[in-house]
Amino acid sequence: MWYNNNQNIIYQYKTKLYILVFSWNVLYNIVNEGGNKMAHKKLSEIIFQDLNKRIVAGEYQANELLPTERQLAERYTSSRIPVREALKKLADENIVKTSPGIGTIVLGNHNVFSEKNYSNESIIDSHTAKILLEESISLRIIIETEATRLAALNATEEDRTNIEIALFESITEIRKLKANQDNHFFEADLRFHMAVAKASHNEFIISCLKEFPKTINTHQYWSLKHTKPRDEVVAYHTQIYENLLDKNAEAASAAMNKHLSRVKKLLLE
Repeated sequence: MWYNNNQNIIYQYKTKLYILVFSWNVLYNIVNEGGNKMAHKKLSEIIFQDLNKRIVAGEYQANELLPTERQLAERYTSSRIPVREALKKLADENIVKTSPGIGTIVLGNHNVFSEKNYSNESIIDSHTAKILLEESISLRIIIETEATRLAALNATEEDRTNIEIALFESITEIRKLKANQDNHFFEADLRFHMAVAKASHNEFIISCLKEFPKTINTHQYWSLKHTKPRDEVVAYHTQIYENLLDKNAEAASAAMNKHLSRVKKLLLE
C-alpha cells in the first residue's frame, strides 16, 4: 500500500500541509469577508472574482481601461455600490489602479500573494510567496500522482464517466477562455482533478485535496498566465484520462506527474 510504504513522506509533509491549509483558509476568510460560504457571498465578491478572472485570461491587458462603473453595473445587473467595492478590492490587491477623471486601469503586475491576502499583521514578501508556491505544488505532485495511480486501479465505471464529463467540460471552458468569452475554466479544471482523486477511493488523499481549492486556484492563476498555447492543459488532462481508461496505473500516474511538473515549472518562471 502507498500509505504504508511512504509514511516518511507523509510525516515530512504533514506539517507543511497544515501550514498551507491554514494559510489558504485565512485567505478564504478574508476574501469572503469573515468566512461567508460561497453560496452566500456578496455580489461585490462575485464581481471581483469575475473581473479578476477576465484580467488573468487576458481579456483586459495591462494599461487598458476597464469598463466604467455604470457599464459594469449594467453587465452584472446591480447598483454601482457592489461594483465600486469590487474595484476597490482589485485596487487593494494592486491588480488595477483607479485614477479620477480617467477611470480604472489594469496594472501589469498582479500579485495574489500580497500581504492583504493573508492578514493585516503578517508581511508576506515575494521570496516567501515563491517558497509557498513551490512547496504547495510539490505537495500536490506527490498526492495527485499517487491518486492517479490508484484511480487507474480502483475507478468504477461511474468514476470514469465523471472524469470524462469533467474532461469535456474543461475542454469547453478553455476554448471559451481562448475566445475571451465568459468561462468557468478554473472551476472545470478543479473538478477534473477532484474527479480523479475521488476515483482513487483513498479517503486520506481525497480529504487532503478538499483542503486545497484556494491553493489550486492560485496555481491555475499563475501557470495559466505563462501557458502558450493555453489549451496545453487539456492535452495533459486527455492523456491522463486515456491512461485511466486503459487501467494503466504507471502511465496514468506518470501523465499526472508530467502535468503538475509542467505547472511547477510555469509557477517558478
